[in-house]
Amino acid sequence: MQVTDRAREVARALLTPTRRAPRPSAIAWERRETIATRYGPIAVFTIGTGPTVVLVHGWEADHVDMDAFVAPLLARGRRVVTFDLPAHGESSGERASLPDLAVALEDVIAAIGNVDAAIAHSVGCATTAVTLAAGAALRRVAFVSPPLRYAAFARFYAEQHGVEGDAIVAALAEAGVDVGPLDIRKNAAEIDVPLLILHSKDDRVCDATNATKIADVWKNARVTFVEGLGHNRILRDPDVVASAVAFVTAGEATR
Repeated sequence: MQVTDRAREVARALLTPTRRAPRPSAIAWERRETIATRYGPIAVFTIGTGPTVVLVHGWEADHVDMDAFVAPLLARGRRVVTFDLPAHGESSGERASLPDLAVALEDVIAAIGNVDAAIAHSVGCATTAVTLAAGAALRRVAFVSPPLRYAAFARFYAEQHGVEGDAIVAALAEAGVDVGPLDIRKNAAEIDVPLLILHSKDDRVCDATNATKIADVWKNARVTFVEGLGHNRILRDPDVVASAVAFVTAGEATR
């Protein structure tokens, strides 16, 4: 397929997240630091003591989106670490493909050390899946509103900007990002970590059927569907938060 200038423009936009204006976090972080990664400097925020749970936000979001999980995790004796993905929030960079995000997460986990579990949202779920498939040793994970295929996310984004899906895939390939292999189901074959998926049936960004498709191939996964919480409101729902926290803190932490 011939790649048009418009498709290239949309592909660049897809790889260049819009940063939100800085927002105050509700959390009194005990430690704020910048960690060097293969991607570049990443802003990391830490509070509490005990086994570590990492929170991974979604596309064009930042660590503040995951605030609701912090207090319940602290109440269960966990240390909470969150961070801004590359080209998001207070972290460096302008371009951020899914491989970029995964590289940064791998390096953050390695720098933190002894991470027990993770809770991720949206593209953060795909990022976490790629990182797990690469060998990250987490005991349990919870995914909230996961995408299924990066290609589907790219096509959705393209259609919102008047570009055909095949055109955006070709433009991304021209930019060095092959979206074909970036599918959580492909990653799942290499992962043996208990997973809870929480998804709202009215999610218009990541279709709720993604949850069952992922669970069908993940070796140890279960799904909880909710109603009327969309793609982002779900992060602030007390029952969803409680379910994710209970799952990732169940059993005996090893870290």
